[in-house]
Amino acid sequence: MIDPNNHIISKSLFAGIAIGVGGYLFLSCSNAILGSILFSAGLLSVCIFKCNLFTGKSGLISDTQDLRRLVLVLLLNVFAAFVFGLTSRILNPSIADAADGILIARMNTDYLPYIIKSIITGFLMTLAIESESKPNANHLVLILCVVGFISAGCLHCIADSFYYGAGTRFYENSGSLLLRLLVVILFNFVGCNLYNLVVNRSIIHKSE
Repeated sequence: MIDPNNHIISKSLFAGIAIGVGGYLFLSCSNAILGSILFSAGLLSVCIFKCNLFTGKSGLISDTQDLRRLVLVLLLNVFAAFVFGLTSRILNPSIADAADGILIARMNTDYLPYIIKSIITGFLMTLAIESESKPNANHLVLILCVVGFISAGCLHCIADSFYYGAGTRFYENSGSLLLRLLVVILFNFVGCNLYNLVVNRSIIHKSE
């Protein structure tokens, strides 16, 4: 269940900005592995401050009210990340080239690998956030999940919203990229719920 009283608007906006900060650190680093480790700072801050991130809340849907709240979380995450991307490009124009490189790669990827990579990302993001909710959480799990999905070229809808704002290609190819963003949103959601199906609600757990 998504808590309706947990400052849903402010914490959803903060989550979008936090992922944007992670994306900014990633784009600013010339070493991809180091950049992906730095990206994890954004997700770690979401967990520390218990913010509302779409890929952290997608597996908590229990009724139609939760679904409506999740849509609000998504819209606020996307808005905050996109605006942070725009702001980042104004403050540091050099990141536009790095963001455009990512967007070009997105447009050149066929839809089947796009879907599979989106599902994997949803699964890994949920695994990372779930690991942080445990007592004595080991941040290494979160970092490895982030490094894994970035290194594999996987797709996260809120991070992509930041790249859309930070780059210039979005304005030239808005139709194609918006369609791809919708695909990522849908299959990130599937990946998040796949985690719950396999891990939290598995036959093994039900038989214990």
